Amino acid sequence: MRSKKQSRLAALAAAGVLGCAALAGAQPQATPDKQSDAEVLRDLVHFIQIDQFSAAESYAKELIKRLQAKDGGELALLSLVEEGAEIDRFLDSMAEGVRVSALRDEAETLLAMYEGGRLKRARHSDEIEANIKLLEGPARGRIFARERLIFAGEYAMPKLLNVMLGNSSSALQSEVRGVIIRMGRQAIGPLTAALPELDPGRQEIVVNLLGQIEYRTWLPFVLELRQATQSSQVAEACDRALARLTGGAPMEGDPAFWFYELAERYYAEKNEVTSFPNEAMQLVWDFDPGVGLIPTAVATEVFHEMVAMRLCEQSLRHRTSDNDALGLWLASNFSRELDSPAGYVNPLYGPDRPEAMYYAVAFGQTQAQWVLARALDTRDTPLARRAIAAIEQTAGADAMRMPLVLGTGDEASDRRPLVEALSYPNRRVQYEASLALARSQPQVMFGGSERVVPLLAGAIRDASKRYGVVLTLDSERSRVLRSFLEGRGFTVYAGSSLDEIAEPLASVPGVDVVLADYSQDRMVSEMERIRADNRLSSTPVFMVAGGDDFTRLSTLYAGDQTVSVRRSGITENMMGVSLDELLLTASGGVISEDEAREYAAGALDAMRDLAVANNPVFNVSDAAPSLMAALADLHGGQRLKVAEVLSRINQQRVQQALVDAALGATGIERLELLRHAAESAKRFGGMIEARQVASLRGVVQSATGAEGTAAAALMGSLAPAIDDVMPLVVPSGDRRASER
Repeated sequence: MRSKKQSRLAALAAAGVLGCAALAGAQPQATPDKQSDAEVLRDLVHFIQIDQFSAAESYAKELIKRLQAKDGGELALLSLVEEGAEIDRFLDSMAEGVRVSALRDEAETLLAMYEGGRLKRARHSDEIEANIKLLEGPARGRIFARERLIFAGEYAMPKLLNVMLGNSSSALQSEVRGVIIRMGRQAIGPLTAALPELDPGRQEIVVNLLGQIEYRTWLPFVLELRQATQSSQVAEACDRALARLTGGAPMEGDPAFWFYELAERYYAEKNEVTSFPNEAMQLVWDFDPGVGLIPTAVATEVFHEMVAMRLCEQSLRHRTSDNDALGLWLASNFSRELDSPAGYVNPLYGPDRPEAMYYAVAFGQTQAQWVLARALDTRDTPLARRAIAAIEQTAGADAMRMPLVLGTGDEASDRRPLVEALSYPNRRVQYEASLALARSQPQVMFGGSERVVPLLAGAIRDASKRYGVVLTLDSERSRVLRSFLEGRGFTVYAGSSLDEIAEPLASVPGVDVVLADYSQDRMVSEMERIRADNRLSSTPVFMVAGGDDFTRLSTLYAGDQTVSVRRSGITENMMGVSLDELLLTASGGVISEDEAREYAAGALDAMRDLAVANNPVFNVSDAAPSLMAALADLHGGQRLKVAEVLSRINQQRVQQALVDAALGATGIERLELLRHAAESAKRFGGMIEARQVASLRGVVQSATGAEGTAAAALMGSLAPAIDDVMPLVVPSGDRRASER
């Protein structure tokens, strides 16, 4: 019984591919840098086939380097593979290489370049035209032409539609009709773009074609045409197509509803509305009767948002009342802005158009709250933050807290999105929602109001702290991953499962990232627990997996921007870069020191204003313990802001903390803290201890200038007993002498 390797070598030898030296395991005498491209490819395949992967790696790297240096390297690789009659062997070898860790990256790169070459050639205008001509030729040519045109997908539709609607032979039109129907969902965008601009005869042809494509994405366009057409033939074609799609069930809902429903599918980036999921560009279609179909290439990152906006506009043209399309348009526009690659010029949303916030504030707080509710429901942290910023600019205190009816029909419900945001599992969102509510100075109590002041207090002390979770069954991996996160400034909670660390996590204000290293099945089950936990439902999850688990998990979570999957062999540096990318995309990154200072300053300003106004809803005194701790920890301007807020809280322990802080400070800090302590005493009376009176008297006696006056003012504001201040005028020794 021969081994797999022996069988393979025998087959290669029989085919005349290998010489005696190759069969003996010897390497070709020439090094890859001395060989032609064709020879490098040939020997690369050879070494993979005889399991000489170390040698194969150098040949793969050399080939990739050469191809990437060429303009059209993908087409060059395609020609090399086809000219050498190596297609099957090349594909088999690359599939084998992907399974070998030493070759995986190179094999994946070469496979991607080969597929890229195939696509570029199939989509070339001359190639499409030649394949259409082959549809009129012999059977074998027609078979190949059909497959190539279907492979070209949407890119072939302008020429195919011209043939379909032109004066071509009925035989060719029949062939083209079959190709378009087999193309399926990729034909729908071009066909529906053309539909309203055609004459009734051609509309009937297109509707009949759409009726043969079993995807519902054409439904609103045909329903719209059905309501608008004056042609009985077109109307009948629309009725047939719709009945076929619905199985004869009567249509419910108007075009406005169905355009909105389709916009939701695009916004959710469903598979059926994504033609080229692994490509950098997608096509958006328009139609000019004098030109035909006009494709516009749009970056995949913003494609779905742009189409969703277009569909919402279509929906709103049919109906503006009782229509959530406006809110979805605003959400899509924010998402377009958030997802646009740096420096990208969007051909469908030029730089001359206003920023998304312009529209969000123009349409008022109800629509902004609709966007916030959607962001909270979908755990879209960046969108939630934009919505809160819009609400703060447009909503008064009552509007922020009062319930809104969001949704329509059976989906309608009373929501208070800004109040809900106080419990959202992201500290940025919590802080920004609490700041918005505090700045609005509400005068009426509402459910959830008790969370605002503690969140503001947390922003003062804890905003810059980072919290991470490590989950793995391997104790050594746990140590390594924990060390990695701690090295990046995280406080880490580690365990074999989420349940194991549930108790200590309960006191954490928010988790910034979960780092998990499991097998696929365990990873999926643990992920379900993570997302079911309200505190972690939107937390970024960084998965580390090896081998086939990596491939399967990457596919499973490919559409989730809050999840990143990386190979277990990744270097610490690469892991750090990937972690930063995940955190930035999913939650805006960890809160930086500068951001923390901004949150703290905003929270202090808000609490000062609440205290000054003696707000009946938000009781700043609830934050006294946190503020007193901050007074002890902070320095400079922030410390003085904390002291100003504390000076407005009527509590004995607060006044005593202010006096202790003043007595322990020096320089300008002591001067200002003495003044804030005096303000407290003037407002609420003296509440300090005897030891503090004695220490203060010592400061008054020894200090000079502004500090001495401030200390004396504090002493006077405390309404001291005459015996406590008499030593300032008559030293105690002199008093004893006179008394004798």
